[in-house]
Amino acid sequence: MFKIVNLTHRFPSKRNPVAHLTDDLPKEKETGNDPYEYGNLIHILGQEVGCYKAYALGSYIYINVFKKREPRNFAVPLDRRAMLFAMHTEPTGWKLHLSVDPEQVAVAWSLIYPILMAHKVTGIKLLSPSVLARKLEEGEEARAEVSCKQFTIYQFQNKTIGPVDWLNIIQEIEHALRAHDISQGPKPMANNAIAGSQYFSYRNDTHPVSQKYLSDKAAECYAAEHEDEVPGLRAYNLINAPDPFADIALDDESRSEDIMQLR
Repeated sequence: MFKIVNLTHRFPSKRNPVAHLTDDLPKEKETGNDPYEYGNLIHILGQEVGCYKAYALGSYIYINVFKKREPRNFAVPLDRRAMLFAMHTEPTGWKLHLSVDPEQVAVAWSLIYPILMAHKVTGIKLLSPSVLARKLEEGEEARAEVSCKQFTIYQFQNKTIGPVDWLNIIQEIEHALRAHDISQGPKPMANNAIAGSQYFSYRNDTHPVSQKYLSDKAAECYAAEHEDEVPGLRAYNLINAPDPFADIALDDESRSEDIMQLR
């Protein structure tokens, strides 16, 4: 069992771990009873709901575990250098992608987020409902832009979660999506598929030289440009980092009762 420190809430129910969170959402703004329903996300941006907080950036909504800051002791001198280090978060690393039929994003999200939150996963990103709606209305070319990786889970923000725990999380989500006939989306470029999964893929987004963020398209270009110089160069892992998902393989015939519960 993994543990994340500084959590402000424990979910009381395995069957509906976020059912109690609706009290924080103004009733007149709800499209349903759940603040994390896809259509309700716009109304909770910037708010702490349960132990999570959502915010918008570009075309996406980010949802992170909310950690309350300890009140400052003004009797102790402020170490600004230490404060800057504390504020720094690792910007690149391993990330999981989930790709589904864009017409089924809302339903897929309703199945995905209770599992992630029950396991107290942080670093969650999903396509904004308004962006998705606009792209679907603009035609096939725009639709292709939202046809995959609508959901991202940042593994490098969840380093307390081990391989066995990831297997359980991934398999629970996989089973839920299949059980509700969610169609898969295409695998994103510069991604490696999780063995046995219809929906999951992953990559490391670190540039091998600058160590900064590298987009999937840029990663494909880099791999093609340098493949003769570096034998075995793979676009999904240009820095050849230890792969946290290499040994994960899903059982196509798995059933929910066979999945180890970590809640």
